[in-house]
Amino acid sequence: MFDFGIIVSRYLFLFLIAAFLYNTIVSMLAEERTVNPDALRAAVLNSRLIVLYMHCLGIFILIYKSRFDLKIIGVSLASLVFLIIYNKFAGTKKPSLINCVSFLASVGFIVLIRLSPNYALRQIVFAFAGFAVSLVVPWLIVRLKFSAVYAVLSGILLVSPLLIGRTVSGATNWIIFNVHSISLSIQPSEFAKIMYVLYMAASSKHFKNIKKMNLRQVLKNTNTLLPLIVSAAFILILVLERDLGGALVFFVTFLVMFYAATGSLRVVGFSLLLLCVGGFASYKIFGHVQARVDSWLNPWADISDSGYQVTQSLFAIGTWGGMGSGLTRGLPQLIPIAESDFVFSAMCEEFGVLFGIGVILVYLAMIHKIFFAPQKDNIANIGFGAMLAFQAFLIIGGNCSLLPLTGVTLPFLSYGGSSLVASFIIIGIICITSKTEEESEEVEL
Repeated sequence: MFDFGIIVSRYLFLFLIAAFLYNTIVSMLAEERTVNPDALRAAVLNSRLIVLYMHCLGIFILIYKSRFDLKIIGVSLASLVFLIIYNKFAGTKKPSLINCVSFLASVGFIVLIRLSPNYALRQIVFAFAGFAVSLVVPWLIVRLKFSAVYAVLSGILLVSPLLIGRTVSGATNWIIFNVHSISLSIQPSEFAKIMYVLYMAASSKHFKNIKKMNLRQVLKNTNTLLPLIVSAAFILILVLERDLGGALVFFVTFLVMFYAATGSLRVVGFSLLLLCVGGFASYKIFGHVQARVDSWLNPWADISDSGYQVTQSLFAIGTWGGMGSGLTRGLPQLIPIAESDFVFSAMCEEFGVLFGIGVILVYLAMIHKIFFAPQKDNIANIGFGAMLAFQAFLIIGGNCSLLPLTGVTLPFLSYGGSSLVASFIIIGIICITSKTEEESEEVEL
């Protein structure tokens, strides 16, 4: 009888995400037009209630199917407490943005509790830590007066794994601390990305006249040349660490920010040419890159070994179609590394492809709000938005076998402490850099 209820719940989950998207669009339009505060307040409140309704439905199913396992109950309640606290204290200057983050975090918690309560518990701890840090660190970061400070901090973070890091899955981009029986893994590049975006935003004022400059003038102009050299150096460091996914994220972030600041296609075109050359060289040099590309091109050639991850991901997405199997009725645990690299596939198997499309639309709404959030200098927002958007594009494309796997995380959904904390810091920075009191007027709920 309860299984029938789970089958029916598929339609309820789909209705909830559709209602959330509708209210998010209404709230975003009301924010941008700064009219009809009652409509904005109602849409924001509806969105937050929908998130809580959806989360309660998800954890109820998980608790019941676990036969009221105490660990599942504890982790589920902890995740609910986090969502309530986050919605209450995250601030009301960007309510539609906060609601999108809350929705994605809720889906991530439900999927992780389904896959592994232990991973879910760690993720909730990371979420609390990330939210706490996002209330303080962004306020300090944006008050640094010199762009060189951002570059130095980013460089130190990127170089540190080469000195004291460990190699995981072919990439030397982790620092692991062991304190008694507790092991803490940190990925410094996640925090270096934040500093890099702020550095490029602070340096963008020197790019305004680059379209009028020839190559010799660019090489003679230190203010213009230095950010280009720093960007190339950071990407090279990531390549040396074999973190090619991170290098690609840095590269695309640079391209988007540079084009937004200059409107010049010359450097963008030349950079894309270098990307093609670098990608081909990486394929020839690094064995794990060859394996990922080969398994992407033809995962069915070796379905039991090199193509196993991709094929299991495709089976998970395609087996149950648009509506999914229903929460707890699928087999997402058969997908390797489902909690991080293939969290989108695990979600689609039980929630359905239509729900997965809805999640993509939530990401698009979040990115839109980041791109167009009012700020004195919108270049930083564009960089953060491009970074999160490209990460989502890479991981979802990899799960659907549209792109090779890169090892980056899906923001707010994938398991990963460094990524989650860094993502909350990004949202915190955006929320505290509103341009005017009128545009950042708080919404009382």
